[in-house]
Amino acid sequence: MGMIYRLRDVRLEPEGRVQDLCLRDGHLEECADGLPGVEIEGNGGLLLPGMIDPHVHLRTPGMEAAENWDTGTRAAARGGVTTVLDMPNTRPPTTTRQRLAEKRALAAAARVNWGLHFGATATNLPEIAAVENIASVKAYQGPSTGDLLLDEDEALARLFKAAAAADMPVTLHAEDEGIIRERAASLPEDADVHLHGWARPPEAAASAVKRALALAQETGATLYFCHVSTAAELELIRPAKAAGMPIYVEATPHHLFLDERDLATLGNYGKVNPPLRSPEDRKALWEALLDGTVDTIGTDHAPHPREAKERPYREAPSGMPGLEVALPLLLTAVLDGRIPFSLLAPLTSERAARIFGIQPAGWVLADIVTPRALAPEEIESRCGWSPYTGRVLRGWPQYVWVNGELVLDAGAFTPQAPGREVAFRHNR
Repeated sequence: MGMIYRLRDVRLEPEGRVQDLCLRDGHLEECADGLPGVEIEGNGGLLLPGMIDPHVHLRTPGMEAAENWDTGTRAAARGGVTTVLDMPNTRPPTTTRQRLAEKRALAAAARVNWGLHFGATATNLPEIAAVENIASVKAYQGPSTGDLLLDEDEALARLFKAAAAADMPVTLHAEDEGIIRERAASLPEDADVHLHGWARPPEAAASAVKRALALAQETGATLYFCHVSTAAELELIRPAKAAGMPIYVEATPHHLFLDERDLATLGNYGKVNPPLRSPEDRKALWEALLDGTVDTIGTDHAPHPREAKERPYREAPSGMPGLEVALPLLLTAVLDGRIPFSLLAPLTSERAARIFGIQPAGWVLADIVTPRALAPEEIESRCGWSPYTGRVLRGWPQYVWVNGELVLDAGAFTPQAPGREVAFRHNR
């Protein structure tokens, strides 16, 4: 029998009654009289399922100066994320069975559960049916690492057919390479980050989404659109979802809680792909979150070291960290009345589990009373910075369990690293 934790004075809803509950082998139950266990004082905190983050870049192998599996999963645990699904655009990209095996070996000491996406190229499609236990096949319609670019409809159609035959979702970075290339040719030499949204405009995202939807209709593929950020994309996706197509939409915290106006203070730290958008696009994304068009929250945690972000605009890489703050951002929005609490678990755990065919395996006890700002010295990500430093939030995790084991105890890490590779239903 595994460890039993007796949780005193916890809530299951922000305004719910305070009660005592037990966690036994990672399962929640009422406490029987005389049941032994480790007692934890909840102080009226909120107990909720650990977040499943379908979209992270832990940067290993090849970019360890930005992140690794230890620092990245520490950041996840600190933020109440108990499962991460890692993207393939490492160096080298995860595009073969051998590279999958190598990345699995690197993930062995993870503090939270994990899974891997497999990268699609123009030449590796025969491997899709042979690879085992992957979250999805990831396709980049815009530029990425190595040979991870599929911008021709014929290649995308072959991928969609292969993924559909394998009963596997395709995750998409939807930006039109042709439009981006045209804008890059016209970008002024002295361009700064304020032109990043012009260089990768909403029409580039909408064009890629439109093409992908047409091909999905022809092939029967299941699509998961990463980091949808514009009203134009949502206008295309809504009718497809209403028609019953297997289409899923992810929104990131930075597209929900930041917009292009924040570039005035963030500078290149706010450079991200797709770019931070207009206030109007941000408003449309919030509406989509509330009406059910948005299915999941994925952080697109994509850290880079400070020295890289402080280079001139053209040289500075795109991406920002997000694992440590996503849940507090969302819980603060719940407590402020911007998001119904009934949507929180579907957005952060339940739908991702269903889409990717995995079992949730974590719990978080969060302090919903004490407002606190993220301090630079508290950041676990190896990059050492956050676009949300100084922002006062509630809902900071105090206790986090993964697979029944306590990994964060009153805000301090335990020695445990109980993370396991998750099993995906579509690969069993």
